[in-house]
Amino acid sequence: LSEDSVTKKFWIGSSSCLNEFDPVTFVNNRYYYPNEQLEFSDGIFVNEKDLLLACEYKVLLFDTHKKSFIQIPVFDEYNRLKDIGRIENVCRDNKGNFMVMSNAGVFFYNAEKKICERKIYGGPDFSFLNHYEVFNVKQDSHGYYWIATNKKGLIRYDMITKKTVTVSLPNTIKNESLRFDIITEDSRGSIWAGSSNGLFKINTVSMLTEYFSEGSGLNYPEINAIMEDNNHLMWIGTVGGGINKMTPLNTGFKNFNLNKNGVGTY
Repeated sequence: LSEDSVTKKFWIGSSSCLNEFDPVTFVNNRYYYPNEQLEFSDGIFVNEKDLLLACEYKVLLFDTHKKSFIQIPVFDEYNRLKDIGRIENVCRDNKGNFMVMSNAGVFFYNAEKKICERKIYGGPDFSFLNHYEVFNVKQDSHGYYWIATNKKGLIRYDMITKKTVTVSLPNTIKNESLRFDIITEDSRGSIWAGSSNGLFKINTVSMLTEYFSEGSGLNYPEINAIMEDNNHLMWIGTVGGGINKMTPLNTGFKNFNLNKNGVGTY
């Protein structure tokens, strides 16, 4: 989901197309990639009109003015064309670098050449991730990069020293059985990471971790969305279990459900 800063319309990915939704008129227009059905899993504006899209096994650029797609070629560390088995997400760091996460590590979007490549001038060196399945990357307010991987843990990377730290997990959980999907930083500087088996809150100074699961009140363990509201309360989106709101002082969760009439209840 991305909002167009000019038109204020929402661009929403789906299992087969890209949707242009007008929140005022409720009109929705659909755009399909020609001759091929693709899942549109993520997208981000790289300028006022172009959306960089993660689409299953392709990286696409969509011109929201011309309503047209182009495929972005991906090159490996040897400048050879790279076929990607799965494109997971796209994001932007604090320096304005656009990153594409995949089952073959991280690639950077070069807006001048309209290609994706392993390294970009002034960007972090993520070569150690070339054989990792990476789902998300988040740069925090201190400049550290937090990397969500499949079976390799949640990793903090220091771009200056090039040192990595893998976040410690409770003894009952192993990285080899865990997929991290989403990372965010709250207004207090803590890192929150959602996974295939629960929610983690990391103190970035001590690197100590709090773990929340069904035993903590979450109604479903697989997490794919995390957001902090204006009251500094955390909202947690689950796969198949609705939305959970963390109660004050991290004492538990309230589950938000939609009934058959679309009315929400706690």
